[in-house]
Amino acid sequence: MSYIETTDITDTIVVGFDIDDYITESDAAVNDLAERKGVRDSDDIETDSLHFKIKRYAIVYVIMRVCQDKMGTNNTDLPVEIEKYAVKYEIYRKELASIDKQITYEMITGEVNEIRDRTTSSRAIRG
Repeated sequence: MSYIETTDITDTIVVGFDIDDYITESDAAVNDLAERKGVRDSDDIETDSLHFKIKRYAIVYVIMRVCQDKMGTNNTDLPVEIEKYAVKYEIYRKELASIDKQITYEMITGEVNEIRDRTTSSRAIRG
């Protein structure tokens, strides 16, 4: 089961591209994120009500990877038609890093149901 669908991707930069493989790759990226946050089994990822930041992480990952592939991998000057991918790549790379820092174990497992739970959880972690 994928965490996102092609219809979740609304940025027009991906229009006309087959993004199914990127969505599959984003599933692996979400599983990796979960593992880095302490969720050892991907079955523990709450998918019935996937947290919006986790869904956004997967969406941003797909767009970033499309842009990365469309830019190419050489270090020569970018042609004008490729420059838009470089700009979007950088925007989405920064957003992905930001979202990564915000996602918690509780968001992934669905253990945070209310804002006050997040506050309590944050205090408990800080000690």
